[in-house]
Amino acid sequence: MEAAVTLAMVLRKFDLSLDIKPEDVGIYTGATIHTRNGLMMKAKKRVPTKAVPARPTEADDVNMNVAKVVEETSMSTPTSTSTSERISA
Repeated sequence: MEAAVTLAMVLRKFDLSLDIKPEDVGIYTGATIHTRNGLMMKAKKRVPTKAVPARPTEADDVNMNVAKVVEETSMSTPTSTSTSERISA
């Protein structure tokens, strides 16, 4: 499992392409499928790009409106007083 995660993390940094014609990739089978002479690949380092900020969605608008209503409601709702404060008043 760790090897698969490590390989995935390394391969994220490269673009891979087949270095031979697809019809030249020979296979043989046994308990698993193997290539006859390996699988020759070209690896090209990816150029990092800047992340593009996500556009606001309709769901974001709804969430903002709900948050505003909750905030307004909590500000306008009187706070409850404790029993001892009511008795002394």
